[in-house]
Amino acid sequence: MKAELLDILPEVTDRERAEGFSDQLENLLVEVGGIFPRADLRLRAARCIRGLLSPVSRKNG
Repeated sequence: MKAELLDILPEVTDRERAEGFSDQLENLLVEVGGIFPRADLRLRAARCIRGLLSPVSRKNG
């Protein structure tokens, strides 16, 4: 049996990971933004999505 070599990726910090998620979220909001004809509705939808993805345990609002 031959041992496989593992490709060790460079360590990614939590901050870099969070920034990557933030960038992906912004890209998603830009793509979905065309569904909402008015700017205030786009802003409300973006806030709602950010709230659902937040670390708060209760999301009832």
